[in-house]
Amino acid sequence: MQLETKMDNSFQSKLTSKKAIFIIIIAAIIAILLVVFSYLHFSKQEDLLSKPDISRNKPPSPALPYTVLPLNKVPDALPPGIPVPVEPPNLLLLSYSQVVGNKEQTTIQFISSKSAAETLKLYKDYFKNKGWTVISTTEESTSKSLLAKKEKTFLSIIINSKESGKGDLVDLTIVAPKKQTALPPELQTILQNNYEIKK
Repeated sequence: MQLETKMDNSFQSKLTSKKAIFIIIIAAIIAILLVVFSYLHFSKQEDLLSKPDISRNKPPSPALPYTVLPLNKVPDALPPGIPVPVEPPNLLLLSYSQVVGNKEQTTIQFISSKSAAETLKLYKDYFKNKGWTVISTTEESTSKSLLAKKEKTFLSIIINSKESGKGDLVDLTIVAPKKQTALPPELQTILQNNYEIKK
């Protein structure tokens, strides 16, 4: 009887120690996976900032149809002479436009060659000199933003600051009334003839 009890205790202690070893192994695997995930996640973010990837040129939420624009030039929809402080060979990270109702939104994203404070001042001066009205300004340690209006057009600047100074990520978005494009003369004639026939 005592022998059986000793064997049971020995078996249970071995079983308990196996469970403990199993739990430790699982915990170690989870910890390793978390470390690997964190490393990949943060190194990927650094890569996005240091190496612009043209395949990323799309809206963060492409639920609405959008048009991809060239990354090597400032879109025509932006106001003439608007500063985009990017030093060659850097390109825009994002450049696209979307039509929302009777408004057209054009967004570019780039890494500024200036500090956040310098970039903010650059746009404040631009708005002041070009007749834009600044509606709101926010200046925090990690981000700065400006929203300006001119007639029926709105322009927003969002600067995500880095502690190191230069290399801040800038989002510039303009929302303007959708331009009415004139129909080609041939199509105008067809529509006019069709209208006259129905009359």
